Amino acid sequence: YEHEGAALFEKYGIPVPVRQVVQSVDEPITIAMPVVVKAQVLTSDRKRAGGIVFPKSKKELQVAVAQLLDKRIKGERVRAVMIAQKITAIAEYYASFSYDTQSRSPVLAVSIFGGTGTETAHVFPIDMTVGLLPFMVRDMLVRAGFPSVDIPGVAAVVQNLWKVFINEPATLVEINPILKTAE
Repeated sequence: YEHEGAALFEKYGIPVPVRQVVQSVDEPITIAMPVVVKAQVLTSDRKRAGGIVFPKSKKELQVAVAQLLDKRIKGERVRAVMIAQKITAIAEYYASFSYDTQSRSPVLAVSIFGGTGTETAHVFPIDMTVGLLPFMVRDMLVRAGFPSVDIPGVAAVVQNLWKVFINEPATLVEINPILKTAE
């Protein structure tokens, strides 16, 4: 689930928003507004399926939690929701590591379009005899069209995501979106 991934990312130094998981409408919510409420289900496209809600008030937050906990998304019953601090982004990017069966190696997929634009991702195979060195990540981001000013920060996140991929039992790790903030 996303909340488990967020905890794993924190372990590897990847910044994640403040968050809280609730399984009942009776649980007190400790996250300050503004927030995003996300159904914790094992499926993609939760936003399109109504599984991600952006309440504008505490009352709307309570309603969103109640409605999501009473919902099925793509056949899966929502048993928990994650309430997270809403981050105001000035840009959204995408990065993932997975295994490619054709090249029989890990691949890095990156895109300057996070959110729902990930089909435009540039995919780079990783030579496991060399690994993924920082200069390689920066070069891949340049070739994928990332703004030069954002490459150092995104590269650091990608490098830490690589550590998750090689150190944890995962066949896919992704961040969608990687948020660039004004700060």
